[in-house]
Amino acid sequence: MEIHNEFLDVNYRYQYYLLELVADNGNYYLTVPRAMKLLGISKFKITQYVEGINADLAVISPTSHLKVNADGVFESQNIDEGVVRKVRLDYLKQSNLFKMLEFSLLHPEKNETADFCDALFIGTTKFYELANSIINPNRN
Repeated sequence: MEIHNEFLDVNYRYQYYLLELVADNGNYYLTVPRAMKLLGISKFKITQYVEGINADLAVISPTSHLKVNADGVFESQNIDEGVVRKVRLDYLKQSNLFKMLEFSLLHPEKNETADFCDALFIGTTKFYELANSIINPNRN
């Protein structure tokens, strides 16, 4: 696991992992049951993540697409390592934990909870949840 992935929100992290599995499938077929087992998530979540990935691909790389065929096998179109990296960077930029880190690095003088909440458009509860995930990263 790469350290940068810890800054991804949970849904983005799983979408990225799924995209990595599809891009790295090489000489084997990736099936939904196999992805479920590898990622420890449900078929429902796989479906949600595929929809989310496709929405993101439509913006980042319009010629790329991911689908699951009738046999439950993932089929990808124009998804290579470069596309995966662009999607990962986009997920990182959208993740609240990364935004929190970025804000603290760019504005060291603003270190009050209210400063973070105002800048990130999040509530106090969400702030403390994010702060706790920094302190205890394995609790997700």
